[in-house]
Amino acid sequence: MEINKMKSIFTKLDEINYVLLHHYEEIIGYNIPPKQALVLEHLHRHSKLSVNELASEMKVTPGAISQLLAKLEQQQYIVRSINPESCREIIVTLGEKGTNLYQAFEKIDQKVVEWEKDLKSEIRPFIEESFGETTDFFVYFTNDNIGRELDIDPLKPKSYKESEVAPFILITVPRKKSDDDEKILNELIASLKSEDKLKHGSFAMSYIDEKGVILDDEWHKDF
Repeated sequence: MEINKMKSIFTKLDEINYVLLHHYEEIIGYNIPPKQALVLEHLHRHSKLSVNELASEMKVTPGAISQLLAKLEQQQYIVRSINPESCREIIVTLGEKGTNLYQAFEKIDQKVVEWEKDLKSEIRPFIEESFGETTDFFVYFTNDNIGRELDIDPLKPKSYKESEVAPFILITVPRKKSDDDEKILNELIASLKSEDKLKHGSFAMSYIDEKGVILDDEWHKDF
């Protein structure tokens, strides 16, 4: 069904957003160029790779990947060692800083998931009352500065309400667009801001018919 396809698409977008968030922005003090960040991502996913395997994953030559590895090894993000089973093969793994980096990412992931869950709980009653209980909605925190905003300290957890982060909220209403929808959404935004539940964000309103087919009435509102 169309609605299931849409959910699948947005789930994938969420995964992509996390990858982009992790590797193409300066996060909690790390500043890693995109190509080097992609090397770390492959090593994180596979635990260890040979130089040739890594070059294949990156779609570059072994010579090109060796240049990236030299820079990463110098900064202690990766470690190169000889394969004990084949002395001609070099194995690459995450180094101390690379491991620490992904531990920091995991903390960010945990906090972002918590924030998304908390915000959904905050706005669910209003959305179900205003648009109906069958209305579906998704919450994504994709702010580029989210890592710096979190400044994660396990002993001092923060709420999204205390941070300058702007979530993206998609509301899917199972009917045609109504003239009152913008007024209703403005009331929700006013309530969130007046009660200090959310300072900034973006809403996207989409509509589907009774068969789950997406209608051409989508619109957006930033605040």
